[in-house]
Amino acid sequence: LTDNTNKKLEGDSSKSADTSTASSNFSLAAAGSIDITADKTKTTAKITNSTINTGKKAEVSSNNDTLVVDVNGGFAKAGNVATGAGVNIYRNLSETKSLVENSTVKFSSENTSENTDGLNVKSNFKAKLIDVTAGIGAATNDQDNVKVGVGGSFAWNTMKNEVSAKINNSTVQKEDGAVNQNVNVLADDDTTIWNMTGGVAYAGGSGNTGVGAGIASTVNYSSKNINAQITDSTIKDVKDVNVNADLKQDY
Repeated sequence: LTDNTNKKLEGDSSKSADTSTASSNFSLAAAGSIDITADKTKTTAKITNSTINTGKKAEVSSNNDTLVVDVNGGFAKAGNVATGAGVNIYRNLSETKSLVENSTVKFSSENTSENTDGLNVKSNFKAKLIDVTAGIGAATNDQDNVKVGVGGSFAWNTMKNEVSAKINNSTVQKEDGAVNQNVNVLADDDTTIWNMTGGVAYAGGSGNTGVGAGIASTVNYSSKNINAQITDSTIKDVKDVNVNADLKQDY
């Protein structure tokens, strides 16, 4: 029983640039773009209220593999005042769950050769976010007046997801004469976020005053629940029992 979610969200991702240009004795230009991506996915594989007689192996597996690419920016050019800004907001609220509940899994005596992985309950969440945001403001002329250029970018990424693998209120055992098997309950989260934000400002040309300001900011917020457990269950006549929850984050 396998539920696989493989997503590449480039189609929904933003690859945008907003450009504005103005020129006169006194000119002002402003440009900006905002990209908002929200992902709320539920991926579930389960056995409930069942009796499973298997010769060698039973597996309940749920997988979520997500790739998001956001490229976003704003560019403004004017003689006196130019402001460019880019904003990226990404929010992931996904659930990836595998469950054996109110069930019996029994390994048959017909299995006479040892198979190390008898019952596998596995949930895997893998996400990669590539975030590029930039804002550019350029103010330039050859007049004797004030020139102000401002460029800025902001990225906010929220990862608030749940990954769980669970055996609850169930019995796992072998028939007489069957070889001992392993029971594995595994929950795994592997998240990578790659951020590049930039603010570029230019104020130039001849004249008395030029002011430039570049600003860039990134916020990564993570609140995860990674859970692997066996509760209210009977596990007997097996080889090894492995219950493991693993979280790997690279920001």
